[in-house]
Amino acid sequence: MQFINLTPHAISIFAAKGDAAPVIIVPPSGLVARVATQKEHIDTFEGIPVFRVSHGDIEGMPSDWSWPLEETVLITSALAKPALDLWLEDQRPPNEEMEPQALVWTASPGELMRGPDGQPIGCIGLHF
Repeated sequence: MQFINLTPHAISIFAAKGDAAPVIIVPPSGLVARVATQKEHIDTFEGIPVFRVSHGDIEGMPSDWSWPLEETVLITSALAKPALDLWLEDQRPPNEEMEPQALVWTASPGELMRGPDGQPIGCIGLHF
């Protein structure tokens, strides 16, 4: 199984809170999956603009992306994951011959893991 990190930074995945070292560190792949957003200015409170934000399609995935040959987990942010799920459905190759295809999942980092100084150092597991 391979992990593809679609965020701009390495992801350190720990098995449990308090572990000294991560199980795996997944380096960034060079692709960054983001979700399109639209902002609508709806009001201003005490000089602070207030916006309504809506989320759209995934951005940052290549048009020539090909289905992996081995089981794959695509890791992205929790915000981008639903849009990536929809995009992935459109990428699945046709399979009229009913040949086995590699499974591809999307996941986002699990619970934030903090170091002794309170700074984020990774996550506990993955959310599928």
